[in-house]
Amino acid sequence: MPALLITSPASQSGKTALAAGLAARLQAAGRSVGYARTAAESMDRDVAALRTTIGADSALAATNLAASLNNLAGRQVLLVETDGATAAATAEQADARAVLVLRGTDSDLPQQIAAARASLGERLGAVVVNGVPAARVAHVRELTQAAATSHGLGLAGVIPQSRALIGVSVRDLARALQPASVVGDPDRDAVVERLLVGTMGLDNALQYFGRFRDKAAIISVNRPDLMIAALQTHTLCIVAASENPIITGTSPVNPVVVARARERDVPILVTGRPTLETVEQVERIFGATAFGGAGKVQVARALVDEHVDLDVLGSLLA
Repeated sequence: MPALLITSPASQSGKTALAAGLAARLQAAGRSVGYARTAAESMDRDVAALRTTIGADSALAATNLAASLNNLAGRQVLLVETDGATAAATAEQADARAVLVLRGTDSDLPQQIAAARASLGERLGAVVVNGVPAARVAHVRELTQAAATSHGLGLAGVIPQSRALIGVSVRDLARALQPASVVGDPDRDAVVERLLVGTMGLDNALQYFGRFRDKAAIISVNRPDLMIAALQTHTLCIVAASENPIITGTSPVNPVVVARARERDVPILVTGRPTLETVEQVERIFGATAFGGAGKVQVARALVDEHVDLDVLGSLLA
């Protein structure tokens, strides 16, 4: 069974997104796929993301890699995701070729490629750079191509930054915020791609909130007028800040806003914290949430379809 190790020297590089997108492509081509994730803080979430693509029996948390490899025997392709510290040993145990996933915002890409080549040796076969800002795509492609070629590696893809992948689902946002009270149901996969903070006058509010779709609006509970304006645009949720403490389970949100939010099926998360503190907390959540959810899996597949050269990766699975 040919195996491909997906690894990176840093977390939040896009390993799981690449695995999910690649698994979907391979399945669409009629090949059965197995996935094993070695021990990591994000292991359970990573496995859950792949299970939405290839099924519960085909994506395993590999606390015991040998047992997981045995359970996945019979699949036509095996994808193994691991962190950089254990990559060499895992590649040896799984008898896998490896693809290195790097963050497109890092400035030392050639050095990271050289270090991975020294660690993994001939098992390393390709490089993918993920999350590259649009203005840097051409530069990163040229830089990485030269570095990869100098080490006898293929450049399998340069994936541009996607707000849908660095965003956070409404569900995960609610879990991380631990709101004092909630209006509506935030248990949904819809991905919040942008944050807009409402502090302006009402005259400009509709134009301001209407600039972007798929957003969360952070607004003080003392500004029901701005909440109504946000609800007239494509808003995924409202995060209601409060300058005064909130008794858990109670809601200080204006009843008219509550009615409009329920009508439009937009949840409101009441934080019980001041606006500035709420903004800082939500910003910390963005980009730090593990890959997962049906929405992000679909985005990952589309990015792999468009920006990853499967011929390069396929040569490692031959």
